[in-house]
Amino acid sequence: MTEVTANDTQRLLAEFKTWAGVYADPDPVTLKLYDDGKKQIGSTITLTLASHRDSVGNWHYDYLVPMVTGSIWVEFSGVLEGEVITPAREELKVQF
Repeated sequence: MTEVTANDTQRLLAEFKTWAGVYADPDPVTLKLYDDGKKQIGSTITLTLASHRDSVGNWHYDYLVPMVTGSIWVEFSGVLEGEVITPAREELKVQF
């Protein structure tokens, strides 16, 4: 769990590796956000190579934390080696 402040920008990070442990870039990389009730917030975000890739297998998304109470759940996923993988799932505990 990561504590975050409402109305601040939080950099969300994900690492993608093959089954052999080698960093690799999935196609596509997506991000979903969920509320405390596990209901998706907004639509699925598709990340782009030019804007969100830091290096092979390392991706980020700068998220403006909304004014909410409770937690937001973050889920990165992508297709790698023909399978959907979810290397990063994290809880953001929102504070005012």
